Amino acid sequence: MGAYVRRRLLQAALTVLGVMLLTFVLFRVIAGDVSAQYLGPRATEQDRQRWLAQHGLTKPLFVDTHHAPWSKAFWDSQFVNHLVDSVTFGGRSFRTHERLRDIIAKRGRYSLAISVPALAAGWVAALVIALVVAYYRDTWLD
Repeated sequence: MGAYVRRRLLQAALTVLGVMLLTFVLFRVIAGDVSAQYLGPRATEQDRQRWLAQHGLTKPLFVDTHHAPWSKAFWDSQFVNHLVDSVTFGGRSFRTHERLRDIIAKRGRYSLAISVPALAAGWVAALVIALVVAYYRDTWLD
């Protein structure tokens, strides 16, 4: 049983890491120049470079291969910062510069007020459907 739990936890961790990698690639690599979207078409190249540096987007994408793997500078990259910020809710909004944990603390209760009743209604509906189908066992409904 312990081996099964360990295997499932490892699979869950790898799945979460894969999803984080996918979202990182979608939002950071494929999105293109984010500074042009936030600063507009009239921004100079110097303004764009300053904005990218302020938000840590001039760092290497995955790892800095110019440093040894045991040094801290090797791991100072956009992806590692994305992982840490996602796990600790420590990232900042590009638009408002608020910390993610503050945004969640301020607005999270409204999301819960919508999602919890919807989730409960879904569970009740699924239970009712399952009971009806179980009652009419071996019929066309089953």
